[in-house]
Amino acid sequence: MEREAILRELSVLRTSTSSPKESADARTLVRTTFAAESDEAVMRELRAWLQLILVESAGIMTSRPLLRGFILALQHLPQTAVQIAVGQRALELIAPRLASFEQEEAEIRHTMAGAYEQAADYTAAARVLQGIQLESSQRTVSNDDKIAVWVRIVRDYIEADQFADAEVYLSRIKNLTDRPTTAELAARLLLCQARIYDYRRRFLDAFQAFYDFSLMEVVADDDRLMSLRAAIVCAILAPAGPQRSRVLAHAYRDERVRALPEFALVQKMVLDRLVAGDEIAAFAASLSAHHLATNADGLTVLQKAMIEHNVVAISKLFLDIDLQGLGDRLDVSAAMAEEYVAQMISDGRLTAHIDEIQAILYFDDDAAADPVEQWHGNVQAVMTDLERTVGMIRDSDPDFAAHFQTQLNQLGTEVHP
Repeated sequence: MEREAILRELSVLRTSTSSPKESADARTLVRTTFAAESDEAVMRELRAWLQLILVESAGIMTSRPLLRGFILALQHLPQTAVQIAVGQRALELIAPRLASFEQEEAEIRHTMAGAYEQAADYTAAARVLQGIQLESSQRTVSNDDKIAVWVRIVRDYIEADQFADAEVYLSRIKNLTDRPTTAELAARLLLCQARIYDYRRRFLDAFQAFYDFSLMEVVADDDRLMSLRAAIVCAILAPAGPQRSRVLAHAYRDERVRALPEFALVQKMVLDRLVAGDEIAAFAASLSAHHLATNADGLTVLQKAMIEHNVVAISKLFLDIDLQGLGDRLDVSAAMAEEYVAQMISDGRLTAHIDEIQAILYFDDDAAADPVEQWHGNVQAVMTDLERTVGMIRDSDPDFAAHFQTQLNQLGTEVHP
C-alpha cells in the first residue's frame, strides 16, 4: 500500500472517535502493510504509524487501539532486525506518555526481547526487559507476572554468561513472600537456580535442583532427560565424601540413568572403584567449558574430582600407602597428593592420618568414623547391592522377575489386609 494512502487513513482514524470497526480496520491495515513491503519500506511505514498515533495531540481513546494494532502486527513480523529497530523507536515515542501506555510498552519490550534472543544477543534482551515497569499505580502486575519477567531476565543473563547479573534478579525472586503459582513457572525458576548452582560449583545443590527438575511432569521428556544428565554430571564433579556417595547412590537407583552414557562411570563411583585416565578423558569431552576451568593448583574441576574419588577408592584397597606411591596412582606429585588428602581429612571427607616423618598415609578403621556416617554408609551399601542384584535379575530373566514381584505383592496384601 502507498505511504500516502496509509497516512491519509491514519489521519482519519486519529481525528475520529475510533469505533471498534475502525480499530479492527486499522489492525488489518497494519498487517497488510507489513506483509507487502520490503524491510526498509516496512520500517519507514512503521515509523510513520508511530509518529501519527503517538503525537501529543492524539487522544488516548484513539491512540490506544491503534497502538495495540501496531503491536499485534509487530509481533508477527518475521524480520527480527525490523522488530528491534521499530520497537526502539516506539519506546522513544512512548516515553513522554509512559503513564498512559505502560501495558503497551511492556508488550513492545517483550517483543524486542524475543527478537534479541533469536539473534543470540541475550544481554540486550535482558536489558530491554529490565525497563518494564513492574511497580505501578497505572496497572496491576501479579506476583506471577513479576516472577515471569525476572526469570526471563535471569535466563538471558545466564545464556550471556553474566551470572553475577543473573543472581541479582534471582535474589529479587527469592525475596518475594509468594512463590510461583503455576508448575511451568516454578520449573523455569528451578532450572535457572540449578544452572547458577552449577556455574558456582555448588555441585551437590546443583544435582538436587537438576534432579528435581527432571521429575516435574510439566517439563517435556527431552528436557527432563537432559536435566537428569546434568544432575549426574554435577554429582560426579562434587567433592568426594559421604554426601556425594549418597547422591550418587540415589541417582544410581533411578532406572532412567541406565540409558545415559555416564552410567558406567556412575556405577564405578558408586562401587568405589578406581577410574582410569581414558575414562576421565572420555567424560571430559562431553562437559561444558566451566566444568573444565583450571583451579589455582593448575588442575581442572574434573581432575580434582577424579583425584578425590580415586583417593577414596584406594582407601578401600589399602590399609596404608606411601605418598609417592599414592601420587603415582593418582598421576600427580607426592606433594600434591598429600595436599589433597590433607584437605579431605580436614573436611571430614576421608578417615585417615598422615605420618609426616615416614611420608605414609594410614587409612583409619571405619570404627573410628562418625557412627551416624558409618550407619548411613552401611545402609547405602546394602541398598546399592540389592538394587544391582534386582537389576541383574530383571535383565536376565524378566518373566521370573515379574512372577517374583507378583508374589511379593500378594504377601504384602496378606500381611496388611
